[in-house]
Amino acid sequence: MKTFVRLLFVIFISNYCSITAIAEENTLFRGFDWGTTKADIKQKETAHFIQENQDGLMYEDQMFHRRFNTAYFFHNDQLYRGVYSLQDAFKNEGGYLQNNISYFVLYNNIVDDMKEDYGEPSKEVPLPKIGTVNVDQFLEQVEQGKKVVLAQWNLGQINITTALKGSKGQIKVLKVYDYKPLLEEIKQNHKDNQPE
Repeated sequence: MKTFVRLLFVIFISNYCSITAIAEENTLFRGFDWGTTKADIKQKETAHFIQENQDGLMYEDQMFHRRFNTAYFFHNDQLYRGVYSLQDAFKNEGGYLQNNISYFVLYNNIVDDMKEDYGEPSKEVPLPKIGTVNVDQFLEQVEQGKKVVLAQWNLGQINITTALKGSKGQIKVLKVYDYKPLLEEIKQNHKDNQPE
């Protein structure tokens, strides 16, 4: 009986360690550790380069068969935030939305993918179910900044947020990874530099 109990304990510990390793691996941003320098990312990133400024790098890549910008943000040359942002909005040549339901489907695909990787979000303002709301009117409110849809996962030192929000008459689909220790340092530096 003692041997059986020890065997169960070993199986439990090895499974726990495997799950922990998988969770830690999945909290990297595109395979880069938090705190990675801009030069290291520029050297190793394989997506199409778009631009660089003092605090960031931007690339273009694909997710769910859509064009997304991939942005890296740095503080003191250390990676602290990674963002995916939909670039090819669902608009026709005249600039009008082709299919508003596409935003719902894309956002739900991203959230479902995240739930599969990380479980249920710690905070969620979900999309309404199609058929329970006028999709065009709802997205018009999102576009005007009157509504925001989001899901957030707090994973130890990492926050991951997906959002469907409006800004300047555009709808944005975002997936944001934040490294909390460096983000807190930035907030503290900003607070310390405020005039009293």
